[in-house]
Amino acid sequence: MQTYNLITLTHRLSLSKVKVFTKKTLGDYLDVSNDSSLDKIARRLIKSGVILRGEKGKYLVQGNLLESFTIANFLRTPSYVSFETALNHHGILSQFPYEISSATPRKSGEKHIDKKLYTYMHLQNKLFWGYFKQNDYLIAEPEKALLDQLYLHLKGLRGFPLDEYDLSRIQVSKLREYLGQMPLLVRKHPLSAQLIKESGHDRPVSII
Repeated sequence: MQTYNLITLTHRLSLSKVKVFTKKTLGDYLDVSNDSSLDKIARRLIKSGVILRGEKGKYLVQGNLLESFTIANFLRTPSYVSFETALNHHGILSQFPYEISSATPRKSGEKHIDKKLYTYMHLQNKLFWGYFKQNDYLIAEPEKALLDQLYLHLKGLRGFPLDEYDLSRIQVSKLREYLGQMPLLVRKHPLSAQLIKESGHDRPVSII
């Protein structure tokens, strides 16, 4: 087996411009197929601070100016950024949330990476929609982020400070359409009617 010293490994990764990768990607790049050897290489890179470990078999290269949302998508797949994080991103919630929150059909959980907290809230598969790709990450549309937040609020898992929301970016026709696809718990709740009433416009809104 070819031996790689730390300087060689670090140099190769920096030249590759790789941001995030799996163990298989690392093996392909270094032409190493043995799992045991790859695990040893990954441990050396982590210990030296060259890379950070995400989920099993997934890694992030230190020093890259990665979007937090890109990292959030990468740490748990499938997932999309939603809830307070997406509401803040779309200008609906002015307060910047401490954590990067995402929706996933997998189990709820959290991950600390590079002094940031990434949280993942479980949504049923039938609710895993209403997102789009921006740059290289997936994020909820404004209307879906709002309904995701309301859904978790009604389950006792999130707050819903309606008086703090700027609903001027919400398209009421899309909100009505999406609301019709939500569980009865959300569709029939008085807060949903209040959202429709306070949004109250159907002017096309560009998503930044």
